[in-house]
Amino acid sequence: MNATNPKWPSPPEDIEGEALLEWDRICGEIERMGLGDKLYGFRAILVVYVAEWALWQKAKRHCDSEGEVVVFPNGIPGANPWQKIRKETGAMVQSLLRDLNATPATHKLAPNNEQLDLKQAYSPAS
Repeated sequence: MNATNPKWPSPPEDIEGEALLEWDRICGEIERMGLGDKLYGFRAILVVYVAEWALWQKAKRHCDSEGEVVVFPNGIPGANPWQKIRKETGAMVQSLLRDLNATPATHKLAPNNEQLDLKQAYSPAS
């Protein structure tokens, strides 16, 4: 049972921090769309989604602090390896959000046709 809401599936025990916050946030958004009864069926997607979301956040922080170009130990500048991770996890996050019907394009599929709150947090490709 989920401590935040007993109707939601519990996250795996190893999910913590940013991923756990996102678990509760996205479950709430899905429930507000009228798809709360599907959350248990979405559990596997939710697990992957929140892990990718947390990794995207980590990659973004690295890119923000280190820049997109870094100097490697051999003295040669090159693309920050975190930039590739950010790009790949961003694409995965967007794909998983579509699977969860949690994008502006798919929100109309929800029974009560509510717009999700997908502000800047859901522009991972930027």
